[in-house]
Amino acid sequence: MEPQTTPPTAQFTTLGVTYQTTDGGCLCGKTQGVCWVANAGEVVFARPPPPAVHDQVRDAVMQHYAAEKAAREAAERAENEAATQAARTEAAAQARASKAAAKKAAVRKIAKAAAAAKTVAAAKGSRAAKPAKDSAPAKEAKSAKGTKATKPAKEAKPAKGRKAGHVRSSKPKPARGKRGTPKEDAPVAATKNETKPAAAKRSPEATPPAAPPGPVAWSDVEGKPRGVAGHGTFLIEPEGQGFALYFADPGGQSRHLRSGAMPELRRAAEEYAARGEPAPLRDAPSREQDEALMRIFASGAAEGA
Repeated sequence: MEPQTTPPTAQFTTLGVTYQTTDGGCLCGKTQGVCWVANAGEVVFARPPPPAVHDQVRDAVMQHYAAEKAAREAAERAENEAATQAARTEAAAQARASKAAAKKAAVRKIAKAAAAAKTVAAAKGSRAAKPAKDSAPAKEAKSAKGTKATKPAKEAKPAKGRKAGHVRSSKPKPARGKRGTPKEDAPVAATKNETKPAAAKRSPEATPPAAPPGPVAWSDVEGKPRGVAGHGTFLIEPEGQGFALYFADPGGQSRHLRSGAMPELRRAAEEYAARGEPAPLRDAPSREQDEALMRIFASGAAEGA
């Protein structure tokens, strides 16, 4: 009596042996008139077959299940590789997004500093263009106003009668105070034609000259040093474990000058400003300079986070 099997679903041929698969994953076939059923562990024949048929069927079954195992492992590897590639793609997209955000933040910060420097330079220019008040004409006008013009005395009319022989004098009588003492004439202010005595010149040893102000006016903006000079603004930004010195001219263009410690960068900025350096850029920075600047900002932002 032949063993009962489930209806076959597919037909294969391996090593000259033709067989079919069932719903339960088993194999069944008939080789040289002998029916057999097999799974991954054993082969069952309906009646004892010749040794050659037994070995041929067993080898075909083992090769079939080995091929299925290899196909299953290949599918798992492909799935794992696809998941790994998807994770790498997502990580790269996040890195690009963070780099773009750091670049935009750096550009906004530089633009803000350049606008502040431009405002300060415009304010200094307006103060320099405003003329100083000339006090000499005002003083002269005041002195001229204080000097009263004396009116000519009226001619005395001839007296009639007993007082005909007496003639009034045109000389004004001095005014008397409360106790009858004549008041002193008020001092008359000097006019334009009068010469004032030259003020005594002070010797240079008596009053030493005031020390000139520094070339850079430093202040703290958001906890970071910012120095305003006559030709632009110096910025000190964190860079990794240290700091970086940047310069933004009134035209809105900025560049990286050097890196180092905070006191060293402040001294360097003072020396640059004393020499009037760096000069304003004639053209916009190149693509390589812009990428280098963005890399510096991105590395500083990533390490400082």
